[in-house]
Amino acid sequence: MDDVIYHHDLLQQQLNEQDTTSSQHPLMMEINNWEHESVEKIRLTAEKARCDLDQLLTSNKKLVIKQLEEISTQLKTSKEADDYSEKNLTGWLQALEKLKNQLSSPSDVKLQKTNDEIWLRSSEKFEKVCGKVQILENGLVAEHNGTASTAEVRVADGMHSSVRRYMFPDIKLNFHKHILLTGITPLNEGEQLPDQICPLLFGTTGQGVSVFLAPIDEKSFFWSLSYHSEQPRSPPLIGSAMSKDEQENLINEIVARSMNCLSDEFRSFVKRCDRQRLLIINCYDKFPHQNPSEKHIIFIGDALHPMSPMGGNGANMAIRDGVDFVETLIKNYGTNNGNVIEQSIKEFDRCHTKRSVNAIKISHRNISTAESTGLKFYANILIMKILVFVMTNRVLFKRSLFSLAICAVVIIFLLFL
Repeated sequence: MDDVIYHHDLLQQQLNEQDTTSSQHPLMMEINNWEHESVEKIRLTAEKARCDLDQLLTSNKKLVIKQLEEISTQLKTSKEADDYSEKNLTGWLQALEKLKNQLSSPSDVKLQKTNDEIWLRSSEKFEKVCGKVQILENGLVAEHNGTASTAEVRVADGMHSSVRRYMFPDIKLNFHKHILLTGITPLNEGEQLPDQICPLLFGTTGQGVSVFLAPIDEKSFFWSLSYHSEQPRSPPLIGSAMSKDEQENLINEIVARSMNCLSDEFRSFVKRCDRQRLLIINCYDKFPHQNPSEKHIIFIGDALHPMSPMGGNGANMAIRDGVDFVETLIKNYGTNNGNVIEQSIKEFDRCHTKRSVNAIKISHRNISTAESTGLKFYANILIMKILVFVMTNRVLFKRSLFSLAICAVVIIFLLFL
C-alpha cells in the first residue's frame, strides 16, 4: 500500500508541476522551434523575393526609358520637320499610355504564392494547344481533358520553370556551391581573336579558381571565372539590372580573384567587357523527375533536369530531349495501343533519365576539377597530359595498348575524385 501511495503522490506532484512548467514541455519546445524555423524561412524567402522584384523593376525601368527615348526622338524629328498626322499623334499617345502602365505594373511579372513560399516569375502563357487540351488559370495551365490520346503539352521554360513550380511545388533545386562570373568582351577595330581561345580554352589554376574562354563570333568572345562559395549570390545577377557602381564593383572583384593565378591579358579582357552583359550564375542542378504521363505533359531540357553550365550540356540536352521524344512518338504512332502519348512519355523518361544523370555527374566532376588545389590539382594536370598524349599519338600504340592506356587514365582519374 505504501508503494502505491508513493507512486500516486509522485504522479500528483508531476501533474502540479506541469501546470506551471508547460512551456518547458518537450512538445511545446518542439512547436516553438518549428515556429522559429518557419518564421526565419519565410523571412529569407521574402527577402529574396524583394531582391528579385527590385532587379525586375530596375530592368523594367531601363526598358521603359529606352522606349521613351525612341518616342522622344520621333517626336523631335517630326516636330522639326512639321511632318506628322492625326494617326501619328494617336499612336504616340497610345504608346505613352502603354509605357505608363508598364512602369507602374509590369505586365510580364507575376507573384506566385503557395503555403510557405512566394516567388516572382515571368508570365509565360499557353496560347495554342494540340488536340483536346484546355487552357486554364488565365493561360498558366494547359490540361488534357482525358477523352483523347493524341494531345500533349510540352514544357521547356528553363531551370527555374514556373510550370514545374506550379505542378511540383515540393521539388527544389540544389545549389552546388559554385559560382560563375561571366562577361562578353568586344574586339577593337582590326583586333584578332586571341589564338589560345580558338576554338575554346578551359583552365584550372590550382587556387580554387577556373577560367573558360570561347569565341562568339569574329568580333567578340565569352569568358568566365568560377570559384567555390558556400552560399549563392543575391540579385542583381545581370549587368543590365546593375547600377554603374555595382557593375564596376563586380569588375573589380573579378580582377581581384584573378590576381596571382591568371594573366594580365585576362584582366584586360575583363576591364574591356560590355558592362550590360555581365552575368553572375549560381550553379544549381537537380536530378530529373518523372513526367506526369497521365496528364500528357512533357518537360524537356532544364525544366526537366536542371544542370549547371559547368557540364556544357544544357542546350544540347534540351535538343536531344526533343529529338528523343519525337522519335519515340513516331515509333509508337499507329500501334494498337490506345495510349500512345502516355506510353511514349514513359519510354522517354526511361531514355532521358540515365543520359541526364550522367551529364549532371559530369558537371559535378568538372566543378571538382575547377576547384581542385594541392595534390588533387597536380593529379588532374598529370591525368590530362597523359590523356592528351595518348589521344594524339594513337599510332604509337597497338589497339590493345591504347585501350589499356585509356582505362588506366580513367581509373586514376576516378581515384582522385
